[in-house]
Amino acid sequence: DTIQQSIIYERLNQPQEAIRVMMVAHKQAPDNERLLERLIELMTTAGQYDEVINLLNEAPQTWRWLMRQADAYSLNNNPEEALLALNRAQTHLQVMFPELLSPVSRNTMAQIHVARGQVYMKLDKLDGAEQDFKDALFHIPDDTTITFNLGLIYALKGNLRKATKHCKSAL
Repeated sequence: DTIQQSIIYERLNQPQEAIRVMMVAHKQAPDNERLLERLIELMTTAGQYDEVINLLNEAPQTWRWLMRQADAYSLNNNPEEALLALNRAQTHLQVMFPELLSPVSRNTMAQIHVARGQVYMKLDKLDGAEQDFKDALFHIPDDTTITFNLGLIYALKGNLRKATKHCKSAL
């Protein structure tokens, strides 16, 4: 099994061999998403973000792969492209699950909002970050991490009363 072989190389501290094995496997079976995911994990760990982005540009443009693409753009210090990928992920998720009734779809939408909120923070667009964290809380109202991040936004915006309220609530 190619994935097992890549794990062995990885454990032998030979990450480039692990990547090479997975690249060969991916070229032989480009539609196998397990192989693609393993290759992306290895290349991300190795800091090969441009190559990861190229692979993800060829992947199906579904919310799942678009979220991975946004992560790669963020790691590659390209927050504007990360925002575009997250917006496309949100659109795709809404098309696939228009009502967002299942816990999985609601959780995924919250993840998109959190990721986008973090990107907005990097860009110092605090209003956008605030709205995305609020939207994430709509989907997962009891998530303390989201509440805490919203508190951080309020602190950065200078509203210490709201910041303290949210951070205490998260705590």
